[in-house]
Amino acid sequence: MNALQKHTLYITGFIFIVCLSRLIPHEYNFTPVAALCLFGGAVFFKNSYRFIIPLIAIFVSDFLLNNFVYGDGESITYFSNFMIWTYSSYILIVGLGMLVLRKNRTLIKILGSGIAAGIIFFLITNFGSWLGISTYPKTFEGLIQSYTAGIPFFRGTFASNVLFSLVFFVVYDRIMENGLD
Repeated sequence: MNALQKHTLYITGFIFIVCLSRLIPHEYNFTPVAALCLFGGAVFFKNSYRFIIPLIAIFVSDFLLNNFVYGDGESITYFSNFMIWTYSSYILIVGLGMLVLRKNRTLIKILGSGIAAGIIFFLITNFGSWLGISTYPKTFEGLIQSYTAGIPFFRGTFASNVLFSLVFFVVYDRIMENGLD
């Protein structure tokens, strides 16, 4: 196995293991998902892997959560209508990782990207809630209600993005300085 294959295997395994940590009880939206999207966007060498690996890992953890943790035990859910908004935000966050964190990573870039990832997720998923949930009137006021309702969840998103992004990139960069073996 060459160094590139080894790198890809290690990063893929790491992303899948960390995604499965979502099965452990946690505070609302305090998960490593957006940080993993940033991380995958920055550290994979092939562009297709940057998107495919994190999204498949998230899908696997979503499948397990939706069907075995939160599910009713009677039906299987593969994809819900709302997931299009969630996964769209993940795709943009991977792109952010590619653009900002692929080269010349600094603490400021990592922190800024973690914050930006949280904002992207918040704006897109709450917009999707406004469009897809009948609770909110399809007016500007309804859109503001949707964003207001999402604020309590943003705290976990914000904190986890910053924390996990820092941990993932600092540890990764230290490992790469010393070699993978």
